[in-house]
Amino acid sequence: MNDSRLIGVGDVARLLGVSEKTVTRMDRSGLLPAPVHPAGGRAVRWDRLELSAWLNRRNETGELLARSEWQAVRGEALAA
Repeated sequence: MNDSRLIGVGDVARLLGVSEKTVTRMDRSGLLPAPVHPAGGRAVRWDRLELSAWLNRRNETGELLARSEWQAVRGEALAA
């Protein structure tokens, strides 16, 4: 994955219109797509394209999919 596609907590917060603390809570609760840990470090990043697809789905359907539900939907889309 290209590192330029990875965004941090601050960028995710701006994208969602919430605070960084809320992004952290959402992540811990499994309400965001799975984060990426570049080079096995402690930094938490999200794939910009994955997050955009998740947001588009939410905007189209009105559903906020939890991480496990999103992974199932993405798996079905990739299999099709």
